[in-house]
Amino acid sequence: MSLDDGGRSQASFDLPADPEMWTLARMGVSAIATGIDFGIDDIEDLRLAVSELCSTCAVGATGESRMVLECSWDKSAISVRCEVNAIGFDEGEEDDLSRRILAALTDEYEVGKLTDGARGGSFRKGREPAGH
Repeated sequence: MSLDDGGRSQASFDLPADPEMWTLARMGVSAIATGIDFGIDDIEDLRLAVSELCSTCAVGATGESRMVLECSWDKSAISVRCEVNAIGFDEGEEDDLSRRILAALTDEYEVGKLTDGARGGSFRKGREPAGH
């Protein structure tokens, strides 16, 4: 974990692009959200959004693929960026359902092909004011 020049904290997770390992990313983002007083509903939304982002970015991943998740946050919001390398095939456009789920759970998101052999995406989720 580190602090950038803008007062935002940051953490990175470098994992195999294997769904069994994504639990670590969900747990890490949940712990960060808990630490900055996100509500229970927002934390659950974040956990689901991390799962969906990982799944969407890992389309076509191979046994050698690595997933890097970068999380940054301040008192009001969390941003998560995901990149998966060594994509073995391109299934074309991501599933429309994935996009609708990310749209429902986050304030903003984007997903897509980064370069040949890599896919990535990101989202931002703000914290609801206390009492809402």
